[in-house]
Amino acid sequence: MYKLATVNDFKKKKTNHTQTSNTIKENQLHQEQLSNELDFKLNDYIKKSKQDAEELKEKPLVQTIFIENWNIDSSLSAPSDIEPIVNDKINKPNKIFSIRKLAVIICLIIFIYSGYNLVSIFLDYRSISAMNESIRERYITTVIIENNNSVFSNQTYFLDVDWSALTMRNPDVVGWIYVPNTNINYPLLQGPDNERYLRRDLDRNHSNAGSLFVAASNDSRFNDLNTIIYGHNMRNNTKFAAVNRIANGRQPVPEYIHIYLPNGILNVYRVVSINKITTASNLYRSALGSLDAYYQLMQEGRVNGSSFMKEDINRIITLSTCGAYNANTHLRSVIYAILVDEINLN
Repeated sequence: MYKLATVNDFKKKKTNHTQTSNTIKENQLHQEQLSNELDFKLNDYIKKSKQDAEELKEKPLVQTIFIENWNIDSSLSAPSDIEPIVNDKINKPNKIFSIRKLAVIICLIIFIYSGYNLVSIFLDYRSISAMNESIRERYITTVIIENNNSVFSNQTYFLDVDWSALTMRNPDVVGWIYVPNTNINYPLLQGPDNERYLRRDLDRNHSNAGSLFVAASNDSRFNDLNTIIYGHNMRNNTKFAAVNRIANGRQPVPEYIHIYLPNGILNVYRVVSINKITTASNLYRSALGSLDAYYQLMQEGRVNGSSFMKEDINRIITLSTCGAYNANTHLRSVIYAILVDEINLN
């Protein structure tokens, strides 16, 4: 059976439908309010974020704090306004490491170069000393000669030089110098100029020590008023290093200097003056015209030596070397000695 709807039933349904429509409108209005509030808050947040970004640009300290506390992560990126600072901070350790690495490499190169130079100098000095000993052993022997008519009346031991073999090896050999109680015991050479043996050895090969040589302007037979003999001041105490040590009071002053000549004559010189002079001194001249001039100059700047009179001067020899290891200095250490005897050893 079907129940027939009454008028009241239709009224009731109409009322329910109206209530539902109102509820839907209220919900839509509420959602619009929520949406407006959300938009407002979002705009406010965006505005505040922009203000914060502007403050970060104006306050480096804030950027620094941000960087110090920023957890570096490859998945994150810094804000664009501080990205250069962040990248610089990330790359800074690499830059420091590169600078340190370069400094270490430079120091290592300097160390290797210095070591190479030291080894080269050591080997050079050892070679020079070995050659000096070889020359002495080959060309020098000690002989006993009775000698009652000289300053060496009690001395019977002299050097015997094999002049034939020595001059055959180098015709520029003009004598042999020996200074007792020192290590000066070398052949003397003389070249066409003062450069020839400055950096050459007995065989005319290059040598930093050079050779002891007589000034090119002097007579090779030692007949000039002043014969000058040059030699390097070597750090290994070879050549004329003893001359500089004597001039600086670090070694006793020898009494005599012996010059052996190829003709069998031994010239004996007595040391009378130790001086420090410059390369421009007139004492480097082989002749001044008078003994008075030489005597006065030898007295000037005299730092040591034995007493002597002008009348004692016959012929002079001058031993000259650098006043320091730096050859560029103009100061020279010199020893003056006057001839006191000539001994015929033939």
